[in-house]
Amino acid sequence: MIALGVLCLITIIGCSNAHGDSVLPNVETRTQSPAKEAQSGRMLWGVWQFSFDESSGELTPVPLREAYAHFNITDKILPPACSDCLKIKVNSFDIVTRILDADITLRNPYQISGYDVRGILYTNDYGHGLTNADDWTGLWDIPGGETINPFKAFAKDQPNRKFAGEAEYSEKYLVYIPNPPHYEKIQFAVDVSYPTNCKEPYEITNFWQEPIYNAVAAAGNIYIDVRDWQSDVNKVTLVAPQITGESFTQFTHFDGDTWRLNLTNNVGAELGVYTCRVIAASTGSGSLPLYDYISINITELQFNPVDVTPPWFDLTPWHVCIDGNFAYVGCGTKGLHIVNISNPTNPFWVNWLDIPWSAGVVSGGYAYVCASDKGLQIVDVSSPESAHIVKTVDTPGLATGVAVSGGYAYVGDYWGGFTIIDISPIESAYVVNNVPTPGFYARGVAVSEGYAYVADYGGIHIIDISSPESAYIVKTVDMSGEIWEVAVSSGYAYAKDDSGNVKIIDISPVESAHIVKTVVTPGSAFVGITVSAGYAYVADADAGLAIIDISTPESACIIKTVDAPGTALDVAVSGGYAYVACYDVGLHIIDISPPESAYIANTFGMPAKPHGVAVSGGYAYVVGLLGFQIIDITPPESAFIAKTVEMPGEPHRIAVSNGYAYTIDVDIGLQIIDISPPESACIVKTIDIPGDAKAIAVSNGYAYVANGAIGGGLYIIDISPPESANIVKTLDTQGSYTLGVAVSDGYAYVADYNAGLQVVDISTPESASIVKTVETPSYAQGVTVSGGNAYVADCPGGLHVVDISTPESAYIINTIYMPEISSEGIIAVSGGYAYVISGYYYVYIVDILPPESAYFVKAIENPSWVSGVDVSDNYAYISTAEDGLRIVKLW
Repeated sequence: MIALGVLCLITIIGCSNAHGDSVLPNVETRTQSPAKEAQSGRMLWGVWQFSFDESSGELTPVPLREAYAHFNITDKILPPACSDCLKIKVNSFDIVTRILDADITLRNPYQISGYDVRGILYTNDYGHGLTNADDWTGLWDIPGGETINPFKAFAKDQPNRKFAGEAEYSEKYLVYIPNPPHYEKIQFAVDVSYPTNCKEPYEITNFWQEPIYNAVAAAGNIYIDVRDWQSDVNKVTLVAPQITGESFTQFTHFDGDTWRLNLTNNVGAELGVYTCRVIAASTGSGSLPLYDYISINITELQFNPVDVTPPWFDLTPWHVCIDGNFAYVGCGTKGLHIVNISNPTNPFWVNWLDIPWSAGVVSGGYAYVCASDKGLQIVDVSSPESAHIVKTVDTPGLATGVAVSGGYAYVGDYWGGFTIIDISPIESAYVVNNVPTPGFYARGVAVSEGYAYVADYGGIHIIDISSPESAYIVKTVDMSGEIWEVAVSSGYAYAKDDSGNVKIIDISPVESAHIVKTVVTPGSAFVGITVSAGYAYVADADAGLAIIDISTPESACIIKTVDAPGTALDVAVSGGYAYVACYDVGLHIIDISPPESAYIANTFGMPAKPHGVAVSGGYAYVVGLLGFQIIDITPPESAFIAKTVEMPGEPHRIAVSNGYAYTIDVDIGLQIIDISPPESACIVKTIDIPGDAKAIAVSNGYAYVANGAIGGGLYIIDISPPESANIVKTLDTQGSYTLGVAVSDGYAYVADYNAGLQVVDISTPESASIVKTVETPSYAQGVTVSGGNAYVADCPGGLHVVDISTPESAYIINTIYMPEISSEGIIAVSGGYAYVISGYYYVYIVDILPPESAYFVKAIENPSWVSGVDVSDNYAYISTAEDGLRIVKLW
């Protein structure tokens, strides 16, 4: 027994004996023997009883030496042997909430290290309780105490939670103190694991739930992380009979530390927040469990998000053809869009068909659409507003290119060769012939004077179609790589190889066809080409539109290149305009009268690759690949682009205030745009901000820019008036990267990456200073302020709700865990809800009323990576990297 006492002294701090299992422990008094405690590797530092004097605000500890303290080593670590091994600092006591805020500091006076040190606060019949517990334990319960008790873990930021010799660590305790006279008997113990980490789970955290509604059989997944040093967690149990109707319900292992349970509301629990218990045990810990409490929200279905994005915002063109006053735009999996271009400078959308368009042509009131593995779709477009499919003809391969002539459709049939379809009459169209092509990659087709010209891997095949039923290859003109398109005019064929070269082929006669000229264009391969009135127009991928003078084919040369944002894939020409299909932007309409001075007259389609969005006064303001776009959203379902302002660089964030828009750009800095009226918006001022401008807020005549460069800090800019804006203050905000900023009531709130949330006094912007730092568990990425609270996106931790009613003493009052919260850190707050970008493809809706019990409500899934969100009325405006601006009606 003496040896055991020496061991206890060496180990300093004690953890208790193992008992209990996934079933709740019995309410009884336990006193374990020292031998069993030593065998378990857990030892007790000591037990104290605190008394609190409300009048003086003093919390006084008194060591306990009764039998249930197990063995007496407290005389070695308490006064007079150690006057500073346990220190208490009372910060405040709220007489209304009855919450005592105190910091408890433990010091290890020895050289030997302990692990997993915990300060346990015992609950009792008087109502004393720890409101900010890390977890709960059934260890070391004392006479008159509850069966399980809350604790705070110490040295959490140390590897393996090692409490080194002579080290000192503090934890904040928020303790509920019942009404007088029950100040006494606040009991406290400290335990430790020695010589290594504890065998049971050491942490239960990151609870997150999907919506579970107030109806019998309504279900949703709940998730919890259980962490264990030995990675041998074998059982996680939920105790929630008020929801499940079961005493215990088991989680299943999901991934890594995460466990999942599909929780079913078997009893039809009503609306409300239900406090439930989680119990976790490990293989190596015997029957010793760890406990925690979680709050499960039973909610009413409030949101039914419906995507009401106008169809023309889905214009992501691959191909385009023109017939009369209409452009037929093929958008791959997003179907066939028909656009009225009777006034090319003011086009409008007419109709949409769900056809996976690869290429097409319009002839005689019908559109012939290559739909890949769905063959050739023939669409009646005699009335574009009521266009409809009248016939589908299957082809041997993947229908990729088509031309129509003399009652036949000629299809470039990827993997299937060259397919000829009799279309007289349309209603009984059928395949009459198939000519295998050597390259197997037949795509684009042009027809002229009894011959078909087929783009294939390795060259252009010239096929005699004078008798379609017996067509055959007459000549192949060798070219390098894959050829996608071919155009024919006045005895010459034009095609582009995958080296970026336009080949001009003399086809008079076809039997001796040969290349007479190569024109190198600045863009890449696999793009469209068309010929009109002595010019070739080449959709030149990222280089835009290349215009080639072919009046003398043998000396052809580029006379003009029009920079068209996006990836130009196809081009059609009609009535003095070239229509360029740009996959990730829309349809560029280019005035080519004359070709030598061609310019973009209009762009029809989606806001291209938008990076940020703000909504104000009936307009959505979007920044991205196309610069700055103003979208009329009255009503949102009929939104259209009212104005595009070309901008240097590629802006990625925006704020709108008092008739001006403020955009930031990585390379350019801050740009100020006069938007009164929106239709005549123009840049009035540019402010250079060296580094990487990440976020912007505007308030009371100043703009606040978070500079994301290393050590960039906060830039404060006087914008009164905007036309003469200038930087008045640069503030070092301590963190590695300053990523987000919000402003309210004379304070700026800065998301400062590894330095958490910085609260900055800006009552005098020129002398702004940090008055408070709120540490966050992960990396603060973004912040929004609303209703006396700041909402901080903490990647990967979740959404923190920070009470800023007194900015100098701001503190986190709630955290809503979210898996894979986006590094964009964008949050919008509207109507009692926060909208948070999370999981990259999701916008999470969080009920924030009241903030202390905020909870996840709904996720809006998006087709591509989300880069921004704003909310107005009952619409969410979501900018996505590949699919433009999405407009979602929330309810």
